[in-house]
Amino acid sequence: ADAARLAVICGEQRIERLVIGLPLHSDGRASTQGEKTLRWADEIARHLRLPVMFIDERYSSERAKERVGRQGGGAGGGEPGPRRRAAYRASIDQAAAELILEDEADPSLHVDPGLIRAGGEG
Repeated sequence: ADAARLAVICGEQRIERLVIGLPLHSDGRASTQGEKTLRWADEIARHLRLPVMFIDERYSSERAKERVGRQGGGAGGGEPGPRRRAAYRASIDQAAAELILEDEADPSLHVDPGLIRAGGEG
């Protein structure tokens, strides 16, 4: 379902490559979610026949929280209460996605998935 939906979007928007944030541990190893992301990206890339670029997203959420700031946050700048939490988290996710796309311009943040799978930092 993901691949079919993405194929439509990529065709409509004339997408030339996919930029995917890769969750890594601080030592550069793929996290559990990172391993899932690599498998998902392989499947999507085969289906869409598009090149994939991975971006190190280790600190994207923290940077996104700084960007969003207190907007929508709770008392003291922390997460808001239950009623506003979903909207706050969505704004953090949106800001993190924007940062990952901006990070595409920084080659030092590009990740070679072959090195990650081999257990090294890429």
